[in-house]
Amino acid sequence: MIVIVLFMLILLAGVLAASLQLGLSSRQSTADQASTLRAQYAAESGLALARSRLQDVQAMLSFSSPRITGGAGLKLAPNVKISAVQDWVSRLCGTATWQDMYDGRQPGARGFLDKTPAPDDDADEKFYPSAQKCTPAGLTLSSQFALFANIVTPEAYQILPASEAPATNTEARQVFWQNLLTQTGKSTAGSTTLTSKVGIDRVLRLTSNHSRIYLAVRELNAAATEGTAGRIRRTITASGTQTGLWWFDIVQPSLLDATIQTDYQTSATGGVIYFTSRTNFQGPLKTNDVFAFSNTSGSNTPSFSGKLTSAGCINRTETAIDITCTREPGVRVGSGSNPTLNRNFTGTDSAKSTAIQSYIANNSVNINYNGITPNFAGQYQPFPTNSGNQSNAANGLDESGQPLINERGLVLGSTQVGVQLYVGDANGNQVTQYDAAQRKWTEPNPAYQYIKPATSVSCNSDFDVNGCTYTYSSTIYRVDANKNISQKTGNGAWTAVSGKFNGVIYKAGGVSILGPGRGTSTSSDSVTAARPALASFSGITLAATGDVAIRSDLAMSQTPCTYDEYTTIQVQPPCADRNNVMGIFSSTGDVTVSRQAPDNVVLQTAMMSSQQEFNVEGYDNIDRGSRGVVKFTGSLVEKYYGPNGLSGTRCVTYYSNGNCRTTQPFEAGYGRDYSYDRRFLDGLAPPYYPVSPKWDFYDASSRDGDFSDLLWKQATAP
Repeated sequence: MIVIVLFMLILLAGVLAASLQLGLSSRQSTADQASTLRAQYAAESGLALARSRLQDVQAMLSFSSPRITGGAGLKLAPNVKISAVQDWVSRLCGTATWQDMYDGRQPGARGFLDKTPAPDDDADEKFYPSAQKCTPAGLTLSSQFALFANIVTPEAYQILPASEAPATNTEARQVFWQNLLTQTGKSTAGSTTLTSKVGIDRVLRLTSNHSRIYLAVRELNAAATEGTAGRIRRTITASGTQTGLWWFDIVQPSLLDATIQTDYQTSATGGVIYFTSRTNFQGPLKTNDVFAFSNTSGSNTPSFSGKLTSAGCINRTETAIDITCTREPGVRVGSGSNPTLNRNFTGTDSAKSTAIQSYIANNSVNINYNGITPNFAGQYQPFPTNSGNQSNAANGLDESGQPLINERGLVLGSTQVGVQLYVGDANGNQVTQYDAAQRKWTEPNPAYQYIKPATSVSCNSDFDVNGCTYTYSSTIYRVDANKNISQKTGNGAWTAVSGKFNGVIYKAGGVSILGPGRGTSTSSDSVTAARPALASFSGITLAATGDVAIRSDLAMSQTPCTYDEYTTIQVQPPCADRNNVMGIFSSTGDVTVSRQAPDNVVLQTAMMSSQQEFNVEGYDNIDRGSRGVVKFTGSLVEKYYGPNGLSGTRCVTYYSNGNCRTTQPFEAGYGRDYSYDRRFLDGLAPPYYPVSPKWDFYDASSRDGDFSDLLWKQATAP
């Protein structure tokens, strides 16, 4: 009996001990769970703090952010030279070197096919044939971060805590960006330790005046400890996603991105230029002004195959530190000389553009946009006001006046008033055979680009292709496919000129330009009749400070494809691989098609009259009547929308009291058959062609980028 009692007591003691142990374990487990939960919350809070700091960096490196006073995180004065920006960008490579890019249209092909173009671009992609990149290394000097110190606005630093913002001097800001983009940051708040590192992933040099900087999250860990002696630890590690790769562009925008781009969508005298049912441009159209649409029945159905972009500027301001306009997006709708101008649109730029589109449709204008959404609240794009860079290039100098390496152009002297361009063989015989199937002229081997300066041009007042007499200089030039330039005086031999020809011909004052004419061609198609002014390998820019008179066709040896056929027509070489290109630039004067130009004149060139207009001499001469159309393939920039022709009705018989009895329709000058040259979207440009004088910035937000977009996971604490 005693044994049984003792056994029961021992059993009871064991049960009590086990129960006590279970109770203690349960309480310990509950405490550990609470500590683990607190540590997890703390680590996730650290991750949220890291995201907040990344959002600060994103805002500071954005062209527009609502968090920054004035909206701009990035800005650069227009008087900063391209060479200075090139230097700043190159410093970011450190000890790394520039490498050619092979991300072209085909796998492994040379160049860079950009699928993130600027918001105002007409295309979904843009090609840069000579793009280069570097992967930064050896960034040990604060001066290597001069780009950031110079482009981030003072207002951008104000979003930082006062203790983190750098001093206002350049050196302090360079050190700030060096630390931010090269060092691992570590901070502790309570039981949470945050470790992070942001760096420059790569640098792209797309063109001489267009660079892109990519930033990436290289390291991000948030660790938190809880419990006795920090026994409980939770760690989160994160990395950036594809949309979390932040980038920004610094660029002086090309002025080769529209069929026509105007500063004012009126004539020089203020006359309103309507888009009507006769409007059928191939390619994008842009203006810093507002467009005007006719709502007259029969004239109210314009059609466009490219994007319409208008900024709605009401004034323009230029200083040493900025070039701006006050934008009030709007539109003119009506008829006659006084259409209704409506700028009464509110909301975001996107909302304003949509409202303007609705207003147009609700006021009896039926536009065929061909599926391309217009932007009636675009950005201001100023035009250049001088030809200094072109003058320097022609003299073999860079924009700063320093000698270029082994290159030069041609400067027309004070006694030289014009220039003729044509393609010929070694003896100067011009090409004569056109291959209509492949849309190109048959060139000799070797072929040369001839340049003949004229010392005098005497023209009568008739509309006559033979109405001018030219006296040419005794010295002429020719350029081969390798850009070697030679000259010949009189009947002498050809002698080499030092330096490669960079394609720039410059004239201080006015100048005439003409091609070889049409010879004996009787073709009804002026494109196949106009002999080429430029060889298949040529790129030429004619720049002048005064008026430029076009006195003939200006055609290419390899005909550029029109906008609408660019991706469909089968020719050899393909449309995108035709590299002959011409530019005409007047910095203060008009670009004018003269009376001596033929009917259906062919102009395959970029043209810019940045302070005046492109126009046609005698455009309103009713007695001469129609001269056909300007068959234009290129890109036209003009301050005012210049006249090409005139149409309407005129009285032909009268009553005895002088009142009009009968009328008949008339046409004078040229109609417009305009097409954008899409090769300009593929990176082709005339040599040293002017760009917009304002530095612009684009960033990853245009493609929904978010620097704080992270992928995270639980990890072992570092």
